[in-house]
Amino acid sequence: MDFPVMQLIRYFFHSGTHEDLPPYRNESITDCLQALFLEFARKYPPMAIREIPLDIEKFWRKISDDDSYYFSLFKGIPDDFKESYFAPLTVSVKLLKRAKADAVNLMPLTPIKELFNSNYQDPKNVVKRFATFLFECSNDFKANPTLLSSPYVSVVQSSFYGKTRLVREVARSYFRTVYVCLRDENSLGYPVRTEEAFTHLFSGLSDLENGRDFSLLLADRFRRLISSAMTNLKDPQDAGDLIHKRDNRLGVNYDECKFPSELIPDLLWNDHLLHPWTENDQFPGNDSTSSSSLIFLAIDEARYTLEAKSPEGVSLFRYIRNAARIVATSLPDHLRFMIAFLDTTSRIQNFSPSSKRDSKDITFDTENAERILFRPYVLIRTSDVFFAPKLSANSQNLEGLIHSTNWLNAGRPIMKLADPKDNILVF
Repeated sequence: MDFPVMQLIRYFFHSGTHEDLPPYRNESITDCLQALFLEFARKYPPMAIREIPLDIEKFWRKISDDDSYYFSLFKGIPDDFKESYFAPLTVSVKLLKRAKADAVNLMPLTPIKELFNSNYQDPKNVVKRFATFLFECSNDFKANPTLLSSPYVSVVQSSFYGKTRLVREVARSYFRTVYVCLRDENSLGYPVRTEEAFTHLFSGLSDLENGRDFSLLLADRFRRLISSAMTNLKDPQDAGDLIHKRDNRLGVNYDECKFPSELIPDLLWNDHLLHPWTENDQFPGNDSTSSSSLIFLAIDEARYTLEAKSPEGVSLFRYIRNAARIVATSLPDHLRFMIAFLDTTSRIQNFSPSSKRDSKDITFDTENAERILFRPYVLIRTSDVFFAPKLSANSQNLEGLIHSTNWLNAGRPIMKLADPKDNILVF
């Protein structure tokens, strides 16, 4: 769950009169500017922040006069970059300036975590639909590995529409789920970055030895992760409400805001994950049972997998996709494996490319080029439009919609940070 500009301003700053507020602090505004700049630079790689202005008052004056001022604040600007591209950033910064009079210290993470755990409203059975979709895809891949590319799907939607919360509800009710968040280490978003994914699961990509296929290393790590998840994560369909209760055997602290996998980091992320998988290793479970277990790996803020590349220029996304295929085709009959890449709608073409573009991009895995991808899962059932209409036909009076709070309950608990007096829908 990322924090785009509008939400950053309205949710991280309290509302109220100026007299009711603590003194305005420049460092809070600087933190917000850094968040805005990081988000903007991420859209135009390899752009990066050169500096964050410390003299805020001077900065306000500069951006009011000349958009080109931003060129001095960034480095690595692409050659074809136009000054007009800074226009959305200027709008965002001016909105932040407008909020200056209401600015207070950044809201601590605790309320955000609590809101992330608020009662989940699911009038359209989104969780069950998504879980069914995942399980059907895993079975389809098991039955047709020569036709299908890899056991993965992309889950896409705009920020604040419930992608992450949907996955957590699946983790609590349906499948053993390993949640990985690859957000930037400076991000203000929640859930927080899964540091162990960088130090264990995906480590070694940047210094990969010439000629080595990272897919094979990653496949062994996936096997270890699947085995560990089967052993250490409770089956949510059997555990019920116990999924987040204190387990004294594991010494897990009670924190019902987290994913189940976040409660046992030491058991999932350790050096055992880096050991090669050998013929002597066995997966837990009974191969003779009629039912099958699905291990679900959810990769949030997945754009990182497109940006991280080996010395040969192959993206981490390609390696993950290939490794998932290697693993899924070698699992015993009682196990299934699925991966989901979660990111915003604008990234859909990168995680689910057309067959023509995909076949051209694949250079290290030509055998996989002609296989079919699973369709992306576009999360639309948490959108406001699926609630009963608040307006009469052809109505031009939006008051009924603006003052409605029903739309706040569609799988987006962070929206409850808004004060009803703010009329946030006006934005």
